[in-house]
Amino acid sequence: MLSRIMIYKTVAFTREKYLDILTFLISNYKAITKIKYGLDIEKVKNIEELCSQEEADEILSSEYLSKLLILGLQEEPSLKDDFSRLFETSRQVPLTELQAYISLLAKNYKACIEIYLRGRETSKRGIFVFLENSFKSFQLSKKKSEIQTFASALSDYVSVLIQLDPKMSRNLIQTYMPEQQEQLIFALGADKQLQLDYLKSIIH
Repeated sequence: MLSRIMIYKTVAFTREKYLDILTFLISNYKAITKIKYGLDIEKVKNIEELCSQEEADEILSSEYLSKLLILGLQEEPSLKDDFSRLFETSRQVPLTELQAYISLLAKNYKACIEIYLRGRETSKRGIFVFLENSFKSFQLSKKKSEIQTFASALSDYVSVLIQLDPKMSRNLIQTYMPEQQEQLIFALGADKQLQLDYLKSIIH
């Protein structure tokens, strides 16, 4: 209902009102776990099938709140000045995906990657979707410098990503960081097994 109000502008919202609503919903995310408005139905179904009920509620709430945050920013760009408050509020609840997304919007790229890697196992597996969506978003907005900055931050975590999933790491690097592939393989030289796993993923 809130997102419909925001989309159709049936009421006037100030920056403070957006902030109050977002912080309230973040703090009380369990009250919106059944709201699927605006979310991809197939994605919702996959999450609900692969995750426990508690994890699914947290992930879907993060998705919904992220969309509300974007809507708020479209109407009130000055909301970006409140990212620190929104982030601190999100840290009080188990909304890993929302914390990472706020960090991404705030251009704290290393922080958003580390948040995923410190999260639950389902969050770690979800990092590849998050990274790919982030690269696509930068490409759509034609922010070439942001792509380079994001790729540079990501390069410090390549070995961790390969440990999680060599094939997904390969796809990500070849698609969005091809010019760094040789350098990244060389950087794995200290860990022969990781280097072998990555090279195998290229062959297969």
